[in-house]
Amino acid sequence: MAITVRVRLFAVQRELAGTREVTIELDDGADVEAAWSALVARHPALAPGRRSVRFARNGDYADPTTL
Repeated sequence: MAITVRVRLFAVQRELAGTREVTIELDDGADVEAAWSALVARHPALAPGRRSVRFARNGDYADPTTL
């Protein structure tokens, strides 16, 4: 089963992607890192900034392994 995730982008990532929000489809049980990978697949210009990106899930900061 797939889930739909709304990714909100801020600052440099927003400028590089040319949008403030991206909707992606992920497999049920996917983690934050899977969402990042799907996002970079659609917007490769984001990839070099990975080390400086902070993730949040439902408004709370999250580790890349967070489901």
